[in-house]
Amino acid sequence: MTTAALALALALGACGYVPVPPDPIRYVTSPADVMSCRRLGNVGYTRTDGVGPYSFSDLTVPVLTRPRPGDRPNPIPSGEIRGPNFAVTLEVMRDAALSLGASDLLLTRRFYHDWSYVSGTAYRCPR
Repeated sequence: MTTAALALALALGACGYVPVPPDPIRYVTSPADVMSCRRLGNVGYTRTDGVGPYSFSDLTVPVLTRPRPGDRPNPIPSGEIRGPNFAVTLEVMRDAALSLGASDLLLTRRFYHDWSYVSGTAYRCPR
């Protein structure tokens, strides 16, 4: 009886770990990193400073596994992306790049010599 209990405990214990898949996109800040890649297009630009507190609920929203009839995909942003903080706006760029089939997202300075505004460009790179 103890052998069965031990086997059950080992079987149930293995179900406790759920691996987190790696991010499907690579963030780069140097054009040299995407020199041999195919450019897919711009995915908007955003401010890097936050205007509100960081909250995981801003990033984690329920997503339907199957779209409802009549639903249209979100348009790819071309202008400034607004959000409560940089993490949220970066997720918008990431999702737009993934919808284009990108493997890399190049972040470059937009207006100034500092990183107060960044522009995102999607690239498809061989790996």
